[in-house]
Amino acid sequence: MDGNITRVCGIDCGSDKSVAVAVDSCDYQENDPVDLFHLLRFHELEPDEYGLQTLLEINADLYIIEPTGSYNRKWTSNLRDRGKRVLLVAHEVLSSYRVVCGWQDKDDPHDALALACYGWQFHSRPYKFNRERDPLLETVLNLYLVQKKLATDYVKINNRARQLLDEEMPEVAKRKSTVTSDGAAPPLWAFISGRPCPKREQRKLTKILPVFVSTA
Repeated sequence: MDGNITRVCGIDCGSDKSVAVAVDSCDYQENDPVDLFHLLRFHELEPDEYGLQTLLEINADLYIIEPTGSYNRKWTSNLRDRGKRVLLVAHEVLSSYRVVCGWQDKDDPHDALALACYGWQFHSRPYKFNRERDPLLETVLNLYLVQKKLATDYVKINNRARQLLDEEMPEVAKRKSTVTSDGAAPPLWAFISGRPCPKREQRKLTKILPVFVSTA
């Protein structure tokens, strides 16, 4: 066991909240995992600065996290940016280890403690943890995920807008309208929202407006 490590923190990450538990060296060595569960304090973390501050105040030498989509990235990145060592454990590895610990329950506190115990048992064996990506690749991946989410959000908003347009202004619902060469809003959408649009398009749409048969 690495003498430089005296405290390991396991973090079970979720979208709305996460659960963390710190296990000190003496507690890990002197207690069975089942007994540990009833001795330790579990922290519920909101995904904000107060949650991060709680993790920093725990002041563990090592933080163990199960990567769960994008949920873990906010903790992983912020902890590493502040000089903390973070290791990741795959979901299937954690599931098997939790059974070895004697826990049949699948809940956030048990997962957090299982992560901490796993960290204590294997922290000196790097191959037991997920391989770390190159920082540049991690940055590129994060940017891709942000772009992917924005694209998904755009499609949802666009589809909803087209649906409303079909109900309120069916005469122009199928009309194509794209961003202008100077980057201004598409003429059709600019006209609907009352923003400036090219005079030619404005005249066309103004002529159509009186003959709308819908609820616009």
